[in-house]
Amino acid sequence: MLFLSWFVLFFYVFFTNDLKNKEINQWNVVFVLDVSNSMNVKDVFYNNHQVSRLELAKQIIANNIKNKDLKFWLVIFSNNFKYFIPPTLDKETFLIYLKTINTNILDGWKTKFVKSLNWLTKVLTPTDVLIILSDFDTKENVSKINIKNYIYSIKIWSKQWWIVRNKEGISIYKDWWFVRSSVWNNVIWNKNYNYSNYKKWEILPFLKQFKNQNLIKNKEKNNLLEILWFVFILFSL
Repeated sequence: MLFLSWFVLFFYVFFTNDLKNKEINQWNVVFVLDVSNSMNVKDVFYNNHQVSRLELAKQIIANNIKNKDLKFWLVIFSNNFKYFIPPTLDKETFLIYLKTINTNILDGWKTKFVKSLNWLTKVLTPTDVLIILSDFDTKENVSKINIKNYIYSIKIWSKQWWIVRNKEGISIYKDWWFVRSSVWNNVIWNKNYNYSNYKKWEILPFLKQFKNQNLIKNKEKNNLLEILWFVFILFSL
């Protein structure tokens, strides 16, 4: 029985290791950018200049793209999610397309936070790392987001209840009253950061010496299986 257990475990470890090695070749850092209308609120600063939340988010992405040699891709979301820049090492093209992003690309009136992000599960590989940049202006229960990948959330805002504007800076009305931005503070994912002021030379702290947490978790599981495998060998002898 011990020998049989060792035999089964041996093949399980062998095949899972083989699959994980294939996954390692596919992993990417995925920027997930909110382009809803509330991201036009100008309550944050880049290099001490007041800018919109969306502009600050784009600058954060651009700064980290320029300073890190990793494979990045970009997804935008509001009423749904949309591929914008596929996985690439081409920084120049990435930055050109990044500049064109605004809140008119998708329908900013019908933000579907949970549904949009859950759609991502159809295209992510198990080793992809997500960086979600948003003001998290939503009343949805984000705990219903069913993504197993490691997630960093970057919350971008400083003031609640500021007037929401469209891409052209014109105030938005609903039922004859200003639409105002509210934010949700209880975003609980793997790592959470809040930015209201950012400098050109800054790099996100977890990207300075980046370690893929998905791969670290997989390695820990493999180590446990290898220990069990070794124990079965000893007992079978």
